[in-house]
Amino acid sequence: MNQSLAKSRPRRRTYAALDLGTNNCRLLIARPQRQGFRVVDAFSRIVRLGQGVAASGRLDEEAMARTIAALGICAGKMRRRGVDRAHCIATQACRWARNGGEFLARIEAETGLAFEIIEAEAEASLALAGCASLLDPDCGRALVFDIGGGSTELTWVGILPGAEPEVLGWTSLELGVVNLSEDFDGRQP
Repeated sequence: MNQSLAKSRPRRRTYAALDLGTNNCRLLIARPQRQGFRVVDAFSRIVRLGQGVAASGRLDEEAMARTIAALGICAGKMRRRGVDRAHCIATQACRWARNGGEFLARIEAETGLAFEIIEAEAEASLALAGCASLLDPDCGRALVFDIGGGSTELTWVGILPGAEPEVLGWTSLELGVVNLSEDFDGRQP
């Protein structure tokens, strides 16, 4: 290809979404195309950041080390893919932990990634946005469950064909796979 032609063609923007949950760290990197986005890279790792938080009120050093290692991989992928814009969110473990804000500052210092701790309502809204296209437009109503490591968000939605789902109500329960497994230690609840 002619180099001057390649230089004149605008580079497509690259976006990243990074979700740091109580149990998992998930990254999606995508580029816009005619109809939506095309995923160009992804990463998911169980980090159990919330290990012990319910009992101690603090993030555990081992859990933070595992998480920073995973986030280092994410930061590398984002650099290699030339991410122009990223949104990095942290959820329940960082909301709960007294040292959650300190940990996010440490992440930024060590990886360059800046995180925002989102509230449960935003978490429920993002879960709905992520699965809205999967809802049956003929059912009228749906209950969306977002079962996480430290919380579960429930969103009751109204569905009209051709319209965005309408949130009729939502709640967040401080029950997730990490804190429940610690509370019951493998026993039947």
